[in-house]
Amino acid sequence: MNPLISVIVPVFKVEEFLSRCIDSIRNQTYQNIEIILVDDGSPDQCPAICDMYAQMDSRIQVIHKRNGGLSDARNAGIEKAKGDYLCFVDSDDYIQSTMIEHMVSEAQKNNVKMVIANLKTVDEKGYRVFESENSPIHKGLFTAEELLPKLYQKLGWYYIVAWNKLYHRSLFNKIRFPIGKIHEDEYIVVQIMWKAREIVCIDSEEYIYVYQRKGSIMNSRQVQSQCDWLEAIYQRFEFCKREVSLSTFTAETRAVYFRELKNLFLKPGLSGKSTAEQRKKAKKQYAFMDGKTKTEWVNWLLFLISPKLENQIVQNIRKMRG
Repeated sequence: MNPLISVIVPVFKVEEFLSRCIDSIRNQTYQNIEIILVDDGSPDQCPAICDMYAQMDSRIQVIHKRNGGLSDARNAGIEKAKGDYLCFVDSDDYIQSTMIEHMVSEAQKNNVKMVIANLKTVDEKGYRVFESENSPIHKGLFTAEELLPKLYQKLGWYYIVAWNKLYHRSLFNKIRFPIGKIHEDEYIVVQIMWKAREIVCIDSEEYIYVYQRKGSIMNSRQVQSQCDWLEAIYQRFEFCKREVSLSTFTAETRAVYFRELKNLFLKPGLSGKSTAEQRKKAKKQYAFMDGKTKTEWVNWLLFLISPKLENQIVQNIRKMRG
């Protein structure tokens, strides 16, 4: 069996990186692919570069659309895709020549609908950012229940991001990336993993991620980023509490939300720029999270009195306990 793989590449203001990205996909050892370049209204030479590559390679098709953001571009690619599996590659990143071959092989061998590949994180000059032995991704077949807690561990974003993965197209039935959100991957990762049920992880570094490129989304709009993340965590909590076997993960999700809620109120870069309406919404979401322990209720009540007071009391207690 030689399934068709749809590789979706959102494109916006990346003209100096785009050829490297496209070439890495074209040169895959696995050849039965279609490459969907989604020009998200890019104002530079990216549209022309996309069209040039489409003339060079019949497997490439280009979507030119008005700028709608990363989620909108990915969604447009999903709608256009004809493949049995989907794969996302960000246009300022690139992939190893064996990535798709290895992921397809593991998907077929283990009869799973989702495969996660390890990644190599580099800066703009190509130097490694994180040591490979620190990667949280280890080779094996895992259930969704086993992998979900890893989202909150060190470098948990390796599991969250959309682009180092192979997805059976059925996983995106009725699921799309939320429009206009910065942490778009955070909103859907739990639903996708839960739908997949079993997931294969590959420990070889197949995806090359260029870490926090200057001017990238991850380097801007800090307050919106924090608020979107909080909303994503809240929606994750609401999804998980409907699944009995995810009760432990629900408790972890609530704890992470409260930690990040405090950051919104206490971190100078966030507290000084966030609006009263944003802070009110975040507090309301946490108030609606049920299942709080007695300790969580005490911390929450102290927080309502004063976030700084709650934080100081917690810090003092930790010091007393050594």
